[in-house]
Amino acid sequence: MPTTVVINNIHNHATLNAEALSFRKIDPITRSVFNSYFDQGMSPAAASDFHIHQLDLNPELENDAVSRADAALNPTRSTVAYLYTIWRQTNLGDRQGDGMWDFLESKLASYTEAGSRISVTREPPTVAILTPIMQRAHQLKTSSEVAFVDSTAACDSNSHSITFILVTSPYGAVPAGVLISAGQSLSDYTAAFSALKQLLPDNCFNGQGHPEVFITDDSLAEKGALHTVWPLALQKLCHFHVMQAMWRWLWEAKHGISKNDRKPLIQGFRRVLYSVNEDIAEEALTDLQILGKEYPNFVQHVMTLWERRELWCMAWRNIPALRGHHTNNYAEVTVRLFKDHILNRCKAYNLVALVDFVVSVMERFYRNRLERYANGRITMHHLLLEKLLERSKEVPPHSIQVVESPTGSTYIVQSASDASVAYDVDPAVGVCSCPHGMDGRCCKHQVAIYKYFKEAMPNIPPVTATSRYEAACLALGDKVLSPQFYESAVIQSDSLGTCTPYASQFTSSEQFSLIATEAVDLLPLINSSEQNREKSAQEFISMWKDLSTQMESALHKHINNCDEENLLSGMKKFEQKLSNVHTGSQLCTLFHSFGQMVPRRYHAGSMIPTQPTAAARRKRPGITRGAKRQLVGRPALKERVSAKRPRNLAHNIEAGVPNAKSHGQGH
Repeated sequence: MPTTVVINNIHNHATLNAEALSFRKIDPITRSVFNSYFDQGMSPAAASDFHIHQLDLNPELENDAVSRADAALNPTRSTVAYLYTIWRQTNLGDRQGDGMWDFLESKLASYTEAGSRISVTREPPTVAILTPIMQRAHQLKTSSEVAFVDSTAACDSNSHSITFILVTSPYGAVPAGVLISAGQSLSDYTAAFSALKQLLPDNCFNGQGHPEVFITDDSLAEKGALHTVWPLALQKLCHFHVMQAMWRWLWEAKHGISKNDRKPLIQGFRRVLYSVNEDIAEEALTDLQILGKEYPNFVQHVMTLWERRELWCMAWRNIPALRGHHTNNYAEVTVRLFKDHILNRCKAYNLVALVDFVVSVMERFYRNRLERYANGRITMHHLLLEKLLERSKEVPPHSIQVVESPTGSTYIVQSASDASVAYDVDPAVGVCSCPHGMDGRCCKHQVAIYKYFKEAMPNIPPVTATSRYEAACLALGDKVLSPQFYESAVIQSDSLGTCTPYASQFTSSEQFSLIATEAVDLLPLINSSEQNREKSAQEFISMWKDLSTQMESALHKHINNCDEENLLSGMKKFEQKLSNVHTGSQLCTLFHSFGQMVPRRYHAGSMIPTQPTAAARRKRPGITRGAKRQLVGRPALKERVSAKRPRNLAHNIEAGVPNAKSHGQGH
């Protein structure tokens, strides 16, 4: 039958309220905006929160409240999650399986275009990554000395193992390669290291092909794979991991070590670990065997470790290339930074996402850190050099003897504590025969040579414009600005650093010779600085004479109103303190503490000081340790919070408790 349909274009519901607006379809422009958020690495929740703030800042929107309620402009959380699912499938492929590997291989061309070199092997599952900064790190002269290796897991949904290889630089550790494997077995490590070696050029590790020393934890699979791929490199164990393993062994109930004996045993083992020569090490081992004679299993465990003493005992680690590095802390910190700052403590979606994080986010992270130093925003090295120069004052110039040879100058430095002892300093290698500098660390004897003879040392803190330019080259590569951009604003600031730690590996030898010649021209500034210090000393002496005149007038004025015995006792005490001043810092402390109890203000609100012992006794939470008035009445009851055991091995050994484990369950 014929039917007539009449359409009445009138909604039977409200159209301008918040609930109705929440059903609107997302606008295409809004969809593209959220895709850009996801490209920047935002999660669905982070993208939603960020987008709301962007709506508040948009001046073209007439009503902010209506815009936030409109699903076309501000989609719901479920819609954003759906958009992220589509984006993830388009940009990251499947979570696992052949689809994931196909997608990863399809992105290799884009990685190569961005400057990265990546090797992908499906069986065994292996990915080796060299970003531009990692490639430039192999040009550093320090890359041939010592490298740190450590692995972690639980960073993606499939729990792939990630291995970091780091080399040292004057500005800290720099990644020289990242490896992703299915697990941490010998075959997995061997395949990963072999893939990285094939990616590296023949002149890697500063032309040597391998670092002189690898520092690792006591992982047999990792050590075995390193020896297979780079057999000429030495291997040393991290001291922290050795001590931690021994402390955990002592705490295992099955070994039957009494709680009161654990601390003396670990301290005895520590003396063996840090023995500076073989005779002292054998003597400390004998003492440890006598100390642990009640526990034959402990003695047997120590003797098993002693068979590998070349790997961990300090007596067999006097290698200049180590530069004082005896722990794997650089690698441990890198693992924490990767999980905290690169992944934001969130597991990656799949292996493709993990590679993207390394190639993009990790690369930007290290670029920014290196640029902070290159832009002169890190003062740590200047403070360290000032501290070393202060310590070198204990070594006067007349105690140094120069020995000339065809290969260069070496120096014999007399010990400051024992005149019958002398140490040999080789500035070319950066090593001293003293206990502190024999493993390549920077000691006061080397700093004295640097200070008095202007010898370039490979381990002096980098404080020059050349060092900053080298860091910029490492961070930016071909995009680095001119060397003048990284020079100091005050030319005198580089006078202490006329000898750079290394000739720049990013500039030609002629350029470095020019820089060195300009540095020598600054020597007159040093002489003028000495004259200024002498002038300042005369000014301080004149000021002190004025103060002594004021002190005499104060004595004449108040001598009749004070206890003469008490005054005489105070003057003798000041004389005794003055006789104990041996350094400039002690002199400053003397003047700052002189007259400490004399009130500086005379108004009614001056604070009454307290005794130091009284302030030290105030240990209750919520009570000030200063001189302010204490709260009266009964203290409030608070919920008792259990103290978390710190991740400090030395502290836990001293307290006699097990050591906490870092990096979670997957490390």
